[in-house]
Amino acid sequence: AYQNETSSSSSSSSGIGEECTPPPSLVACVRNPVDQAVSWWKYENNACSWGESMGLTEWNTSLRSNDYPPKSIGDALKFSQSRFIRKAYADAEHLAKTLITQQTSYNPFYYRMKRLPNWAITWPGGQLSTIGRSGKYSGNIDRYNNVFNSMFGEKVEDSLERKPREGFVHIVPIENQSRGLLLKGALHLIFADCMARSAHRGSKQSDYADLMASIDCAIEKVCTEDNFNTSRRRNSGRSLANMDLEPSSSDLDELAKYFESNKTR
Repeated sequence: AYQNETSSSSSSSSGIGEECTPPPSLVACVRNPVDQAVSWWKYENNACSWGESMGLTEWNTSLRSNDYPPKSIGDALKFSQSRFIRKAYADAEHLAKTLITQQTSYNPFYYRMKRLPNWAITWPGGQLSTIGRSGKYSGNIDRYNNVFNSMFGEKVEDSLERKPREGFVHIVPIENQSRGLLLKGALHLIFADCMARSAHRGSKQSDYADLMASIDCAIEKVCTEDNFNTSRRRNSGRSLANMDLEPSSSDLDELAKYFESNKTR
């Protein structure tokens, strides 16, 4: 799932019962946010050019507003932070939570449509509305931790509240997938955490130690450097069909400053 997609944090927890022990661990693959934004900008604009070549020349402004599509990646960044987009994302996420948590009570969206309405699609306001949102990893990951804490956090006696536990999300830079040693370290930590949280089931600690040893052996085989000799190209975005839309150096500087100022939000 895309981290900033409006319904993914709620829907990912809805298929897991509260009795699930241990609670799940999630893995978030993250990428340099500027590279990610530029790649997405190129991909979506080339998709728009393809659509126009097929005769799709009119935009649904009721869904995307008159500011869509943005004319530059800088405009897309501003659009992603506009009041229109902020409200659309907030409303869509609230609706997604309502559909999942109130499926047995009266909810006109659930009973009439049984799906999210068009305005609450994966990226409200259009795919380019996510330029300034998908790279805000800290805030996006917090959404998952908050949802999973509400379901799997430690129960407080005589209260409906739960104490938050450590994060449910493990962060793995996407570059680690091309380096055997780095990937091995990341996988070991993820599985070790899963094993540690499984220990309360009552089985012998030695059972988990033996299982972890087997997992480490499998990780070692998968992550040998010989398996990483073939170069892997991350999608940097093909050349734009409309070269006038190519991000400038000032655009890249603006993106870098924006994500730097938002890295802890």
